[in-house]
Amino acid sequence: MKEFFSIDFNQPDYTPESEFVSAFYSECTKNKIFCQLEYVHDNCRFDAVIVYQGKIIYIIEFKRGIARRNDKAIRESNQIDKYARYGVPVEIVFSYGGVKCAIKRIKKYIAWIKRD
Repeated sequence: MKEFFSIDFNQPDYTPESEFVSAFYSECTKNKIFCQLEYVHDNCRFDAVIVYQGKIIYIIEFKRGIARRNDKAIRESNQIDKYARYGVPVEIVFSYGGVKCAIKRIKKYIAWIKRD
């Protein structure tokens, strides 16, 4: 066998937040939903925003699954309060299942906007 340089790989015991971000972006693309990742507005960085007709209509925050068990940490971070001041829906995604649920809610919201 040919010798090569390598580093031992130890599988993390959690799913990295970046995997949820990637899955979410992929689902948005499949569903023709315009998603901008790591968007900054008024010195506030959002993990993702959903844009419809040139306006931000949804804010998405991703948290590792472990953070779900520590809901207090999310509340104390003031992120939700900071995001809520914009008046658009905020979705926190903790898991792959959360990605699917968020996409469903976003699609319903866009359908509701289109009705008027």
